[in-house]
Amino acid sequence: MYMLTHFVILHLYFTRSADGSLKELPCRHVDTGMGLERLVAILQGKQSNYDTDLFEPLFKAIHKVSIPCYYIFRPRKAFRSVVSPIVSCFAGC
Repeated sequence: MYMLTHFVILHLYFTRSADGSLKELPCRHVDTGMGLERLVAILQGKQSNYDTDLFEPLFKAIHKVSIPCYYIFRPRKAFRSVVSPIVSCFAGC
């Protein structure tokens, strides 16, 4: 038996300043980490966020500008290192 964790509960009470000191947040809150990608993976029954159709357009775009034979011999896992930073650019929007 193996278990897959879909989210983690984080209790956020402090923020760390540039000097390293902790400052109490004005409003404490909980972040479940249950992002859109994880929710879609669960709803689509996928084992990885990257296997959902949210990432398909990004993988197709990378495939167009990359060497086609590289994609054939090294499946889409090779493109995760490119897709992940692209997604993180939009995470705060």
